Amino acid sequence: MKYRAVLWDIDGTLYGMNPGGMKEIRIQRRMEVADWVPDERPEFLTPYDGLAELMAQIPSERQGIITNGSGKLQRGKLSLMGLDQYVNPELIFASYEQAEKVLEDPEHPLLKGFTNRESHQKDVVAVGMKTQKPKRYMFERALEVLGLDAEDCVMV
Repeated sequence: MKYRAVLWDIDGTLYGMNPGGMKEIRIQRRMEVADWVPDERPEFLTPYDGLAELMAQIPSERQGIITNGSGKLQRGKLSLMGLDQYVNPELIFASYEQAEKVLEDPEHPLLKGFTNRESHQKDVVAVGMKTQKPKRYMFERALEVLGLDAEDCVMV
């Protein structure tokens, strides 16, 4: 069977997850906690060899991202790696985007009993909303946007 779409994870899939030293670890943690994207690509955000060439062979409208974390941060990572050109922007699904909408309403029931640490809130809200992968929500939404069945797609 020939697949008609590819859905990628980012961290550990498009680049390695083993930063070269404490400086890189601190940069990566700052990016995650502060939802911050640096002006220049840190060394640890180097795409795997041959990945860009592989992605260039697949139509961009048929490539998406399914990832936990912040959409802003993950889009920033794609851009810094030069891989954003290969991905359909309508097919980027990040679990924190839904959680961020909930966090805008301080009276939302999912926020009762939370700490004031926003990164912790995003994690718990995303899990509580059942939107983190491998939950079905993001996959079903991607299939809906693509207009395809699960058998037509592969998740890397």
